[in-house]
Amino acid sequence: MKTNRMKAVVLGAIGMMALLGLLLLAAPAINAELAVTNVVYSWDYAVSKYQNSMVVIYADGQWSPFLHQVIGPGTSNNEFNTTPVVTSVVAYDPPNYTATSTHVISTTYGGLMDYTVYMTDTDNIGQGFRASRRWSLVFCDRAKKQGSDPTPPGGDLDGNDLGLAPPTEYYTSSTFFIEGLPAVSINQQEACAVGNCAYQLTTRLVVNLDKDGNGQIDPAYLVGGAQAAICFYAEAQRPAVNNWGGNLQARISAGGGDKTVNFKVQTGPTAVTLSSFTAGVLSGMAIPEGVAIPGLALGSLGVIAAVSVWGFRRKRT
Repeated sequence: MKTNRMKAVVLGAIGMMALLGLLLLAAPAINAELAVTNVVYSWDYAVSKYQNSMVVIYADGQWSPFLHQVIGPGTSNNEFNTTPVVTSVVAYDPPNYTATSTHVISTTYGGLMDYTVYMTDTDNIGQGFRASRRWSLVFCDRAKKQGSDPTPPGGDLDGNDLGLAPPTEYYTSSTFFIEGLPAVSINQQEACAVGNCAYQLTTRLVVNLDKDGNGQIDPAYLVGGAQAAICFYAEAQRPAVNNWGGNLQARISAGGGDKTVNFKVQTGPTAVTLSSFTAGVLSGMAIPEGVAIPGLALGSLGVIAAVSVWGFRRKRT
């Protein structure tokens, strides 16, 4: 009798393990190691340079450029996680962002990214950023600091690139512009979970450097066959009035964290902070002004295996 009981216990345990295995196979393969590592820059009009802390902007309703490194030369500073998670989403496609198509990501060099700007402060009166646009991948390297360095855009991102004007050259020049990014949702208004804001605007983007899913970065993202530094570029429309309570913020987020850039809003240039800014247009890439595009609910898009938010993480060696 005792032997029969032991057999029953063993068989029961085996059965539970088998059931658990089936459940694990059926469950989404969500990656828990996603994280943001590289900082987010925006153009500081007081010092005419991309900065990542207390960036000075003017309350003039114009557009501020943002920059964030995705991957460096030779896969250094890699924001992508090393575990591929198959993702399928429907997204609006550039340049006009009116038509949609299905995008499948099955590589370590792809995922989803949220680009968020604060819209109204906690009393819901202070005016923050009004919208964002020109979500793109660009080559980071614009300046050759010494003779031994690779010719731009084949090098890395450094202070020379961050201080080179005009800041919009990343988007307006075909030398640095790579492609516009598909958007799952565009300027989606939502309540703020953190920070000193009441409402924020979030744009969820599809990033994929390995569109054929062969585990290698596609040739379009190489310079002379070698991996160069690639950055995310976007622009946010500045407030028209200077009435934000505290520091205005914007952030790039992933499932495991985010990076925030803080802004100090000023009414206009002073004798101490003189600078200039003109937003250029790349033919065929600008979104028509005044066109409102509804956000898509991610949960309704249908996932092949799992939906992973873009993990910015250094690639393990």
